[in-house]
Amino acid sequence: MKSPVNAFAENPLANGHPSHPSGSSPILRGPAPPNQRPWLSVMLALAAILGARPKAQAAPEDIAKYADPGVRVAQLMEGGGAVIVSSLNILANGDLFTIAFVSRDQAASVDVTVAGKMAVIGRISKDQGRSWGPAFRVVDSPADGSRTAVDPTTVVTGGKILVLAPMSGPPQPPFDYGDLKLWKVESDDHGATWSLPVEIPIPRARPCVSGRPGITLRDGTILVPYWWDFMFQTGANGMAVIGDIPCVSGTLISRDAGSTWQLSTDVYGEWSVQPKVLRPADEPAIVAVSDREVFMVLRSARADGRAEETWSHDGGRTWESPRPGPLHAFNTPSALWRLKNGWVARLWNDSQNATRYPLVIALSQDQCRTWSRPRTIVGFPAGSKWPVQASYPGVVETADGSLVAVWCHVTPEGKWLWASGRFSRDWALGNAAAPAPRR
Repeated sequence: MKSPVNAFAENPLANGHPSHPSGSSPILRGPAPPNQRPWLSVMLALAAILGARPKAQAAPEDIAKYADPGVRVAQLMEGGGAVIVSSLNILANGDLFTIAFVSRDQAASVDVTVAGKMAVIGRISKDQGRSWGPAFRVVDSPADGSRTAVDPTTVVTGGKILVLAPMSGPPQPPFDYGDLKLWKVESDDHGATWSLPVEIPIPRARPCVSGRPGITLRDGTILVPYWWDFMFQTGANGMAVIGDIPCVSGTLISRDAGSTWQLSTDVYGEWSVQPKVLRPADEPAIVAVSDREVFMVLRSARADGRAEETWSHDGGRTWESPRPGPLHAFNTPSALWRLKNGWVARLWNDSQNATRYPLVIALSQDQCRTWSRPRTIVGFPAGSKWPVQASYPGVVETADGSLVAVWCHVTPEGKWLWASGRFSRDWALGNAAAPAPRR
C-alpha cells in the first residue's frame, strides 16, 4: 500500500485530483506512533527570507508575556515568519484536535516529514487543552509542486473527522495567482489514520475554507463555511481592493456525511461604485443556535470597521443580506462556538483598523443578539506595527467547561508562534473572582 506522499510523487494530479488505486483503502498514519490566496506566493517568499535570518527561538514565554494572567498558554509550533491559519475542533471521544498549514521547514521543526512545499499538520490534546501531543501529517501537497496546500478546516460528524484543504495551482494570467481546488481527507479512528485526498467538485473559482470549522446539525447535515474569489470567477481583473481581494461567502452543505456537497445562496459584501469595488465578505464563521437558525460572521473591510453578520433561517441553505454588526473587526476573521448551556462564544480582533490585536472574547446568552463586554485574551503595546498580531482564532468548550483557543501569535520582538490558551467561562465574563482553569 502506497503512502500518499509516494502516490503523489508517482501520480501527479490527473484531471485536477490525485489518482486513487482501485480495490484498496490507502491510509496515512496520524499521531500514533508518537514520533511519527494571491498572497500565498508572497507568504512563501517572506517565510523563506525570514527563515534565512538568524533569530532567537520563540518560546511559550513569548505568548504568556502578552496574554492575560487568567489564560494558561501553550506553544504548538514556532511560526517561521508566516501567518498561521489553523482550525480547532472536538472529536467524538472528547479529544481536542487542531490543524494548520505549514511549510516544509515548519513541519520539520516539529518532526514531521512532508514531500510538498506546504502541508497540513495536526496535534491532539487528550487533557482538555492543558498539553498537546506530537505533531503529525494530515494532508501533504503533491511532491511535483503542481499544487500547494493552504488554509484548511475541520468538521466532526458522528465518529468521523473531515479535513478540507484548498490546493493552490500555478498562476493563471492575467492574475498573478492560480486557482484553488478543494480537497478532503477523512479519519474514522479519532485521527490515528487518514485517507488519501479526494477533490470536492465546487462550481466556484478558488473555493477556500480558511480555518473556520464546520458544524453538524442534529439531523446529520454538515455545514462548512467557505468563500470564493469574485474576480477570478468573473474575470473582472483590476477591481479596486480594500482590505482583501473581493470575495463572496456561503456554506457547503452535505447530507451524506461528506460524500456529496451542495452550495447555499451566496453572501456578498458591501458594494460601492466609485471606485468600483466589492468589499470582501470572506473567511466566514458560523454557529447553529437551533436546527434552522444559523448565525454567520464575515471577515469584512467596512469603512466603519464593523464586522458584517447574517442569518440563515433554513439550516444554512439560504442567507439574508449581511448587515454591519455591533462589534469592530476590520478585515480579520472571527471564531464562534456554541457552549453546552446554549450560550455562544465569539473570538475576534477588536480593532477598527488594520491592526490584528487585541484578541478578545465575548459570550452571548441570547443566541448571538447581544454580547458580553469583550475580555482581552492577548494584547500588544499600542502602536505595534504589522506583522504583530493575535489572529485567526479558534475556540471550543472542553468537557470540564473550560474554554480553549488557538491563534497565530506574532510579537513585537518578531517571534512567530502557533499558540493555544485555556481559560474559564467566568473569566471570559469578566468575573474578578473567577479562578484560573486547573492546569
